[in-house]
Amino acid sequence: MSARRDGGRPTDTEGERSGAIPASARFGIAEYLGAHAGQALLCLAMVAAAWPLLRAVGATRDAATLLDLLLALGLALLLLSGYLRERRCVEDLRRVADSGPDTLSLAAEVTHPGFAEGDGAVDALQATLLAANHLVSEATSREADYRDFIETWVHEAKTPLAAAELMVQNLGDDRLRPLSRELERVNAYVEQALFYARGASLERDYLVRSCKVGELVRAALKSRMSQLIGAHVSVDLSGLACGDDPDGPTVYCDPKWLEFVLGQLLDNAVRYRCDPQVDGRTPRIRFGARVEGGGRAGETVVLSVTDNGCGIREADLGRVFDKGFTGANGRSRRRSTGIGLYLVATLCQKMGLDVGVDSEEGAWTRVDVLFPANRSRMVS
Repeated sequence: MSARRDGGRPTDTEGERSGAIPASARFGIAEYLGAHAGQALLCLAMVAAAWPLLRAVGATRDAATLLDLLLALGLALLLLSGYLRERRCVEDLRRVADSGPDTLSLAAEVTHPGFAEGDGAVDALQATLLAANHLVSEATSREADYRDFIETWVHEAKTPLAAAELMVQNLGDDRLRPLSRELERVNAYVEQALFYARGASLERDYLVRSCKVGELVRAALKSRMSQLIGAHVSVDLSGLACGDDPDGPTVYCDPKWLEFVLGQLLDNAVRYRCDPQVDGRTPRIRFGARVEGGGRAGETVVLSVTDNGCGIREADLGRVFDKGFTGANGRSRRRSTGIGLYLVATLCQKMGLDVGVDSEEGAWTRVDVLFPANRSRMVS
């Protein structure tokens, strides 16, 4: 079993609005008569009573019949005009109610129908729309302020961390190596906070370049070198080679964002590594790259990161990309935040990449990052 989170690239029909009224929003004549049953019954009673009354006052049979038919026609036209007047308003309101994410934009297009009940409903809808827009504006402003604060805090926090790491290096004391590794972990968490804050505004800091997958992997490994060495995790890069090129195929991405994504995958592989004394195998991470659909419009480069750690329970696989989900492994080890893979999926989606995970509990876990070979399919 495997789980996959698509990159969310728009299709040709996605987001298109159709002018047709959906079946759930239609307002038929039978429904109108049911809503105005009292008026309809009164009209029928008037038509039924008109003929004998006309005959009672001396009208001939033909005259009474003609007048009764004219009365029935007039009352029918009155009901029909009421139906036509209400139908547009009711269907517009139902479309708003069923529109989901487009509720606010469709609500702004509803016009006054010209009768008291409908005008009152539209007035209430427009007042609600104004209040909702105000709340959205306030929430957007608060989110922007919070994001700016996090970015400022991260930059301020990185200064003393860098100074502390430099001091440890200058002292050259082997006893301080554990402290150096802990400082790197803190720095990784600070960087995670920065990318989490910037996730909603990717376009402000996003630059697509052509890169070799091997270069991306080595940059990520360099940033996690101390953790890998401290955890005695070996790394296999032989799967990256593509023909005679040891750096593998070329992909289009933002190198900085991809380095962060790969760093999160390395952190997870180290955190959930196997125990040689218990599992009987040495912790290992293997990188691989392959091209799928070569020569076709949907050609894709797949970068895989595979570890031989504790694996993921089949019941947890479908939720590993959910925000805050830690699963059985995270609860048992008490160090998982449920943010790492969520950020991986979120950032990949914003960059137009797909990401998937497959695993066998107690044996291995593989995460695949899928790059479209056609740059025009990337997020601009």
